Amino acid sequence: MIMGRLYETVLIAKPDFDPEGFEKLHTRLLKTIGDEGGLELKLVDWGRRRLAYPIDGHRKGNYFYFGYIASPVCLTEIHRQLRLSQEVIRFQSITLSGSKPMGAFDIEKEREKVIGLTPDPQDEEEFGRRERSDYRRDDDDGDDRDDRDDRDDRDMGDM
Repeated sequence: MIMGRLYETVLIAKPDFDPEGFEKLHTRLLKTIGDEGGLELKLVDWGRRRLAYPIDGHRKGNYFYFGYIASPVCLTEIHRQLRLSQEVIRFQSITLSGSKPMGAFDIEKEREKVIGLTPDPQDEEEFGRRERSDYRRDDDDGDDRDDRDDRDDRDMGDM
């Protein structure tokens, strides 16, 4: 019995990526997932964005979100293919569920979960609100103390 997990992978492609080359990569990933009995749940193109720091001389990258159900062996192969791809400059995968038999997944429920976790970039109100809130993070909770450890500042006297 094949055991699987719910995964999500975010990858960054070169800013001047070839859409046909990325489509070939996506097709290979789908074939890998399908061969192991897995299933793609969602692929979202988050568009071209500025990187936090330059990667391989690139200051921008094309972000993609990929949600799927696959076995851990399949995830290893997906990572291998992403490392070999000329289009991908960074990627990261996260496990969203525990291991269970592939047939035990409620596909519609898992698809709704993945859709709920990732806003589409077309939903500008939600996406813009999240971006703005990242810049407005206030650590000030009205307390004038430092945020250091709450250590006891008693005078230790002569020791």
